[in-house]
Amino acid sequence: MNCQEALDLLYDIIDQEASEINEQQVHEHLKNCHDCSGVYRVERSVNAFLKAKISSDNPAPSLDDLKSRIKEQMDCIDKERTVGHRPRFFRSTTIALAAAASLVILLWAAFYTSDYVCNYQIFGPLQRAHFTIGNVNNPHSDDLTLAATTAAVEQQLGYQVKPTVGGFTLVAGHFGTIMGVEMAHFIYKRDGKIVSVFVAPSDEYEIPENGLKLHVNGDNMRFYDHACKHCRLVYHRSDRAVVITATNDESVELLEFIPGSAVI
Repeated sequence: MNCQEALDLLYDIIDQEASEINEQQVHEHLKNCHDCSGVYRVERSVNAFLKAKISSDNPAPSLDDLKSRIKEQMDCIDKERTVGHRPRFFRSTTIALAAAASLVILLWAAFYTSDYVCNYQIFGPLQRAHFTIGNVNNPHSDDLTLAATTAAVEQQLGYQVKPTVGGFTLVAGHFGTIMGVEMAHFIYKRDGKIVSVFVAPSDEYEIPENGLKLHVNGDNMRFYDHACKHCRLVYHRSDRAVVITATNDESVELLEFIPGSAVI
């Protein structure tokens, strides 16, 4: 395996997505190539930094932390090269490439951590809840649980859920805790398409301000739309409830999917 082949697989190795054979070949190459080993260690350090920020209670990105980690790795790599007496051409070329890569990483991390962490913490829990039990073969799909959940939402939150919406049929519903808030999760299905509907108490759950696009329909209802490559979320308020619809099917128009109404 040459350097280019090893670098092409670098992120797969760091993210633990490479095949066992490729992983063995890359690690064997890294043992014998200080240049690729240096790039690998810098990239691994950045990756660890981002994961730590995402999982921490205070994920605000800190470029000082990232700079410090990269500098430590570069100093260590430089010492190894000095001891090995590698030719000046290889040493200067690799350091120049690593410096350029570090600059790109710093600029990228400033944007990526703030944007990705925001999505991970604010929108991610709802998206994961949709993917996890967004089908009729889930443990909450019995009729008694659905009926009890529907009744509780109507009594406690003043929101009446429709049994059908635009050809979609309500097939399941239960209560669960998402982002520290107990909310109902209803599931609609039509021809293999799935829409999740979350109903949360408006005094406990606020529609997030970041990353949303405002839409106003003909009835002067305000919808707040968030779309990413994995799942789409649309928020709106209904008296005492915040209603969130979610789907990963691009053919479903969530702005027209209104699963219920306030109890009069």
